[in-house]
Amino acid sequence: MRSAIKSFEGRMTSTREKIETGERPSLLAPQIVDGLVRRFTAEALDILAPPRSPTFMAAIDFECRRMNNLFLSVTPNDTYERGTWNTPDQLGTYIRQALRIDGEDRLAVRDAFMWYLDKVVDAVKRDESAEPLIAHLVNCLIGVAHQNPAPTAGS
Repeated sequence: MRSAIKSFEGRMTSTREKIETGERPSLLAPQIVDGLVRRFTAEALDILAPPRSPTFMAAIDFECRRMNNLFLSVTPNDTYERGTWNTPDQLGTYIRQALRIDGEDRLAVRDAFMWYLDKVVDAVKRDESAEPLIAHLVNCLIGVAHQNPAPTAGS
């Protein structure tokens, strides 16, 4: 029992040290966001692969909402460093405008990941690279302005 308590105290100290020292990866760092987008892509494509579960759309919606909650600071998170950019009023508004999608700012990242996944599926069907789509979504999530319109599969 004492070892379990010591282990728990050790984990709590480690988590507190990460929070206090800023060792957590930032959601403004392109390489961190790129990794999250790529992980999302792999998981979503696995969900969409045949044979599809009858609940595949609910699973996709869950994953998109998970990204929304992470990037818009909807739920607490001890893993990533988030800043004032990660709010519906900042990132939510920006990403809706950058991707030209309708909806509410509070759900903008969810909608962006749905938009993105639709484009990735089109790219996969055409045997095209998803790299431009990944780069575009990453840039939108970190607030990098674009001179070019959003990439689309087939263009």
